[in-house]
Amino acid sequence: METLAVRYHRLPEIQSAFTWPSAPSAWTFRRLLQDSALVAGWVSFDAVAFDPLSGAAGSIWCGLNVLDPVRHGILHRFDLATARFERAALDTAIEPFAVKIHKGIAIDGRRLIFGTASFLDAPDQGAAPGGKIIVYDTERGRVEACAVPVGPATGFPLGGQYIQSTLLDPECATVYGCTYPVEVFFAYDLATGRTRYLAHLQGTGLGQPHNLTRDARGRVWGTYGIRNGWSYAPNLYPVRPFLYDPATDGLTWLESCLPPRETPGDDPGSDALAAWGDWVYLADKSANLCRVHGETFAVEYLGKQSPRGRLPALIAAAQALWGVTGDGGDVHLLRVREGGVDRVGPIVAGDGERPERLHDLTYAGGGRFFAGENDNQRRSSYLWEIHVPPAEIRC
Repeated sequence: METLAVRYHRLPEIQSAFTWPSAPSAWTFRRLLQDSALVAGWVSFDAVAFDPLSGAAGSIWCGLNVLDPVRHGILHRFDLATARFERAALDTAIEPFAVKIHKGIAIDGRRLIFGTASFLDAPDQGAAPGGKIIVYDTERGRVEACAVPVGPATGFPLGGQYIQSTLLDPECATVYGCTYPVEVFFAYDLATGRTRYLAHLQGTGLGQPHNLTRDARGRVWGTYGIRNGWSYAPNLYPVRPFLYDPATDGLTWLESCLPPRETPGDDPGSDALAAWGDWVYLADKSANLCRVHGETFAVEYLGKQSPRGRLPALIAAAQALWGVTGDGGDVHLLRVREGGVDRVGPIVAGDGERPERLHDLTYAGGGRFFAGENDNQRRSSYLWEIHVPPAEIRC
């Protein structure tokens, strides 16, 4: 493949020098807030979504992770015609613990639907009000609806639960989501405002999916954790897939579906999930990729896609499945086709700048991808624009 054309976009209002604390004892939400330079300059682009109806040439909605959401906001629009950022007016819906939109900005016509996530530590649980499902009117630039779907007011006994990922089912007007720190899989009815608790996903470690996905039959796929109650050694396959069928209101736990890894030491935690064709593709946090057949549940291992880092995003676009993988500046675009998997890149701008790592990916057409950089500990993260040569894209 020809060289990728790459450039990056800075968010002007969150750009300043900072030094990431080296002592792990400082890595708590309360202590990070005491570092004014960190609060002013640290930002991650955790979620990105292309909106063809916003702006003259479309826009990229960017879900941020910041330390002061009231000051900086967690939703910004990048206008493709002007190459400028604009902060969305979420002020009435945001509180100090709602520091990010982690995964799952859904575009439904002239509105966005997403959940708010947090850096919640145990001492903060009593003060944190809980994550919200927000419906944002992109035409009027205002919050249309806002609700806490999981908490005492909706019948769940514990407050302070935030939303790591959401998935919109537009036919049923339902938002599916996963919460943290208690890992609950829930369904939120946009029309009635009612929440249904579908499953508990937590095992001995984080069991929930990095993102949820829907297959061609409308079934929702995710992952869950296996507990370690019967032995003194860790379970070698602690995270496994499940699916929920809204048509039957039934959950299928794929207990015998064991996602392969290159080595037992690889991190088995769930990373990107994507349904494409007859298969659902699952990555772990060491960039091992496999796929599960949607009917037979047969598993095929597709290999480890990067020697270091994760595989946190997969999207269907231009008759292929595209993703991002890698870490430490050695970051690539990934293309999955029936004939195999290609690693494309590396992703390097014309001035030599590289993303530390990428977290989410969206396609704006014409071979143009946008990726959100996150968790950069040496500078503010950027929004990355990646052009794939026309010969490599089947639009």
